[in-house]
Amino acid sequence: MPDLSDMDAKPRSASGKMGDILAAGFGRIPHAALLGIECVSFQDSEAILKIPFHPKLTIDTDERTIHPGVISTLIDTSFGLAIGCALKQMRMMSTIDMHLAFIKPISEGQDILAWARCESIGQQVAYVRALAYGSKSSKDDPAVEAIGTFFLTPTPMPL
Repeated sequence: MPDLSDMDAKPRSASGKMGDILAAGFGRIPHAALLGIECVSFQDSEAILKIPFHPKLTIDTDERTIHPGVISTLIDTSFGLAIGCALKQMRMMSTIDMHLAFIKPISEGQDILAWARCESIGQQVAYVRALAYGSKSSKDDPAVEAIGTFFLTPTPMPL
């Protein structure tokens, strides 16, 4: 697994108080640290996250591809960060529903990236979409397409 002591959870593009809050909160997500998830960037309603390649993240088959559970976790985490970017005040959230269409595998040796965008936010529900792809590809040629629905608490979190 990646050396977590050197993991930099701060994103490359964030601004203002909300950017600071998101960066600090992201650094406290246990599964993100365990998988070595890194923030590449976030702003407005979008986020890009990355998991650096590690052989333990692959399925032990002849093809040696990235395990779908790793990709699902990366997408779910990118959904939450994209929603956080779209909010004016931070609120607790949880995944209601997530659909992933696995189009093709991501082969070993590639970092895994997920781009997510919050499409809309209602009173208590947010809708998001994401694309996951290997570092030898791009979001124009995704390995996975995803959509999700999240519940948002009605009351902003005290900061």
